[in-house]
Amino acid sequence: MDAIRNGLIFGGTGKLGTALSRAFADGWNLRAVESTEADITDKAALRALLTAERPGIVFNAKVIGGVDACEQAPGLAYRVNTRFPAHLAELSLELGFTLVHFSTDAIFPDCAPGAAHTESSVPAPLNAYALSKYGADCLIPAITPRAYVLRLSVQFGERPAATQFVERMLEQALHGAPLLRVAADVVSSPSYSQDVAARVRQIVEQSAPFGLYHVANAGQASLHELVFTAVKLLGLETRVEPVPSAIFPALGRRSRVTPLASEKISALRPWQEALADFCREFKAARGGRP
Repeated sequence: MDAIRNGLIFGGTGKLGTALSRAFADGWNLRAVESTEADITDKAALRALLTAERPGIVFNAKVIGGVDACEQAPGLAYRVNTRFPAHLAELSLELGFTLVHFSTDAIFPDCAPGAAHTESSVPAPLNAYALSKYGADCLIPAITPRAYVLRLSVQFGERPAATQFVERMLEQALHGAPLLRVAADVVSSPSYSQDVAARVRQIVEQSAPFGLYHVANAGQASLHELVFTAVKLLGLETRVEPVPSAIFPALGRRSRVTPLASEKISALRPWQEALADFCREFKAARGGRP
């Protein structure tokens, strides 16, 4: 295990990458790869970087996210979300490091009310983003036996820039927005990035069998319920109105009901408990406001 404790994080400045750096701070030497260090779409450049660094483990949290962004640039989505992870898998086999790759619930179709997708559920990608992510899910285990593919649901958690959905909604509420309109028909397993990162460390340190895992906080909720609960926990006055997702323009088809469960590992704590901790952190980071 000592040899593996030196590693790299691609996508290290994002929400998940930030959580991974925090979760692995004690006893590990992980470094976030800067975007200027290598062209991640160039396998030769990646090989040069990884040969020089000789990591024992590589975390891939790099992604071209968002359905609209990928519909507008499907070629880029393929290069970053599919081919780049495949290159990492090939280099994992060549250089001997463990690969931890993060995937998404977006690869699944809608499931029945109250049900959840497990590792054995059949994917059915509906858009360029989902297809590009599912491509990596298929290629990585076909290339290397030394990899974890971890599927995640909607994340909340601190990061350097509050550009993702939950944090963006809360920043608007914090700055006095009187009304937020949030989809009540989009259902997931809301998960705290810190909880996810802690479970990732547990999986790695316990040398769990390589393969596919779903990692999510227990339970499911609509985006409206998630944001409504967070605003209430923060004591903000903003009204959170439930609306159908169809009122928000989109370039691609989207699945709406994709909660996750695992057949292999236990769920993380209930999302409501995790959200309460996140809201305390969110408030403390702003000097006790709101």
